[in-house]
Amino acid sequence: MELGKVYILDANVMIYLAEIGKINALFKSHIIHLSPVVYEEIKFIEENESEFRISINLQEFIDSERLKILDSPNYDMVLNTKREILKSRRNLDDGELEAISFLLENRNFIFCTGDKAAIIILAFLGLAEQGISLERLMGKFKNMQNEYTEKYFRKYIIEGRTLKIQFNLDFKQ
Repeated sequence: MELGKVYILDANVMIYLAEIGKINALFKSHIIHLSPVVYEEIKFIEENESEFRISINLQEFIDSERLKILDSPNYDMVLNTKREILKSRRNLDDGELEAISFLLENRNFIFCTGDKAAIIILAFLGLAEQGISLERLMGKFKNMQNEYTEKYFRKYIIEGRTLKIQFNLDFKQ
């Protein structure tokens, strides 16, 4: 882990790691942060694990201080971010919107996602360097789903940068 970097994970990454039994490996090697919306999403799955057929025990990681839940981001920052994202004609879930708002507030935050739209938006807003694939965060492992690979991440960073040029966007915080 790079010194001073704060890793914020999207719900899709947390769920995927739980599904394949690698969530403990994540917390062994990294201190992870979740946005409030993503935390609530994961808690819902945790509380309804029989329906989702995966098990995630967040409290264990919170107690060991390997998982931290961020305070809600600045509301004005979220609204400003949402306005800029609308220009891209892409849509994000609330958890991804919160995470990207955190990136704008703090350049030490790094967002790990496998969501195509979120990756495109990172580059569209000039935040590509604050994004990371799961493969880059944890290393490649057997049968890794495509959306978590570095190749997939880079493909959509390029698409986001192209979109930014097309819109001639100079995002101001």
